[in-house]
Amino acid sequence: MKPIPFVDKAIDDALLAGMPSFRLIHGKGTGMLRAGLTEYLHAHHNVDHIEIAPQNEGGYGATIVYVK
Repeated sequence: MKPIPFVDKAIDDALLAGMPSFRLIHGKGTGMLRAGLTEYLHAHHNVDHIEIAPQNEGGYGATIVYVK
C-alpha cells in the first residue's frame, strides 16, 4: 500500500511525543476516505488499534489512532 505522508507524520509525531493515541479528522462525506484510512492504519506497523471517535469528539468524522 502506498504511504500516506500526513498520516505517517502524525503517527511519527505521536510516537516521538510519547502520546498513546491521537485523533485523525477525516470528515464524514461518503465514507470512502475513512475506509481507505482504516485499511491503511490496520496494516501500519506502528498502529496498535483504531476506533471511531466518540460523538463529542467527531463521531464517524474522526478516528482515534492508538500507537504502539
